Order: sequence, then structure tokens, then C-alpha cells
Amino acid sequence: KGLMSEAGKVVIEWLKSQASVQRIWAASDLDNMSSIKLLEKLDFKREGILKKWLIFPAFGSIARDCYIYAHTWS
Repeated sequence: KGLMSEAGKVVIEWLKSQASVQRIWAASDLDNMSSIKLLEKLDFKREGILKKWLIFPAFGSIARDCYIYAHTWS
């Protein structure tokens, strides 16, 4: 339905209007293709992998590797 994409655009535009904000970041599980596609659609750039970064309760109690994304502007 594109709801998260539209909401993300609104939040990013608001953050860009804040003088003290120059960068926003997000992390996504390596296997979460929906989140990865959304972040890339919102113009986030993948910067690397964070090893054992987040615990996702749906996958158990072990921290999982995540992609780290950033959105920057001048």
C-alpha cells in the first residue's frame, strides 16, 4: 500500500528542516528484504554491516547481524 514509504518521506522532510540534524540512520536485519527495499527507496545508503547488533525477539534471543544505512544532506 505504500504507507511506510509515504510516512518515511514526511519524516525525512521534517528532519531536513531541523537545523541541528544532518544525518539519520537505520539498521535492518540482513534477511528483512521489506525494510531493505524501503530504506533504499527512501534514498538511504548502505554503509556496512554491524555484527551481532540487534536482538529481534521473533528470531530468538541472539543478537543478529544488521545492515547499517544512512541518509545525509547538506
